[in-house]
Amino acid sequence: MPVIIKRQDYQRWFEPGDEARPPIDLIRPFDSDKMKAWRVDRRINNLWNDEPSLIDPVKEDALPEEPKRTEKSKRKSKTDESGQMGMFD
Repeated sequence: MPVIIKRQDYQRWFEPGDEARPPIDLIRPFDSDKMKAWRVDRRINNLWNDEPSLIDPVKEDALPEEPKRTEKSKRKSKTDESGQMGMFD
């Protein structure tokens, strides 16, 4: 979850302040009723894509299909006797 700072606390968060009063108290859960969420273009997952339209809402039926994985790109994961997958396969 990103840190969401209220507008009235911006100055205190960004500027070095009193060491006796660090801004750690500004880190608190944000009211979910004030949040908005919408689907965006999957191109946002590529750091080379950098354009304002990436955050524009898109309809679910307008989303491109997930790229198909080739046999070569599929990795078989190793599991131990308990069925637990290894972290460093």
